[in-house]
Amino acid sequence: MTERKILVTGATGKQGRALIASLQPVSDSPSEFQILALTRNVTSPAAIALKAFPNVRLVQGDLDKPESVKKVFDDEGGKGSIWGMFVILAFPGLGADASGEEKQGKLCADLALEYEVSHYVFSSVERGGEGDDKNAILDRKVKISIENHVKSLGEKGLKWTILRPGFFMENLEGFIGSIAFTVLQCGLKPDVKIEMVAANDIGRLGAAVLKNPERCTARYTP
Repeated sequence: MTERKILVTGATGKQGRALIASLQPVSDSPSEFQILALTRNVTSPAAIALKAFPNVRLVQGDLDKPESVKKVFDDEGGKGSIWGMFVILAFPGLGADASGEEKQGKLCADLALEYEVSHYVFSSVERGGEGDDKNAILDRKVKISIENHVKSLGEKGLKWTILRPGFFMENLEGFIGSIAFTVLQCGLKPDVKIEMVAANDIGRLGAAVLKNPERCTARYTP
């Protein structure tokens, strides 16, 4: 069995690690995927930790430097050499300008089309449907813009799936989590409900999409 190469951005983060863990071969069975973990620094502790997974190879690239990411595709063999992509983008921060995230997201989709990636998965954000998209701001507005760009490339042949996770449970961990909890407690009315999900579950869902792409092409997965 020839391993299919999957390029994962955000590989050292919670979602990326969860996806990689979910794409590990079972027992002694051969690996179905070879994972290319994209990182700006292949010597960082988080990147080195990924080497514990037998089917992971670290590749260096910076989403703010398009040529460095194109080099990854070229080094792997050019068009058609990377079968799939799983794209996770770093949250710019509360109230922060997200234009950099938008450029990164559109770059990844453009490269997927240019280099003939067979299946493209983008981890976006849940927002209760699309009815209020016109009023979105900052990071959410950018996520919507990236989604629309991905969909437009579908008309040119890109096969895609968009995941829309809600609020991550892991955001409530540790010291930062205690701050997040306080912000939510003070900023939301008592009867407001928040859709929550574990990063591990998004990893499992992403792995299921990549293992069954024909069932998940051009669909939204909440």
